[in-house]
Amino acid sequence: KAATSFVYDAIAHHPQVLPALKGPQFKETGAYFDREIKKPGELRTRLSYFPYIEKGEPFMSGDGTVYYITDAKAIDHIARDNPHAKAVIAVREPVDRAWSEYRFVYHSFA
Repeated sequence: KAATSFVYDAIAHHPQVLPALKGPQFKETGAYFDREIKKPGELRTRLSYFPYIEKGEPFMSGDGTVYYITDAKAIDHIARDNPHAKAVIAVREPVDRAWSEYRFVYHSFA
């Protein structure tokens, strides 16, 4: 409803962007939701969502989980794991967004 799938798809088709390895449809991995790393195995689990990229390789990977923006812990975890992470945020006018959501839900269940 805010063009996040369109933006994610456009970025994901760049030849230097490698897709996530796990998650619903590989767009929204949820790898950073409320996951405090307390043991080495937990870090390995988080890293398993993404391809390994050697330092200096001209590639990047991403995560399109839109709800990270509302989770301060997720933002902190992302920043700690990758201090050079970049974010693309799509914002939409709220009334149009609400109307679009209503029509989407109404037609999905009508």
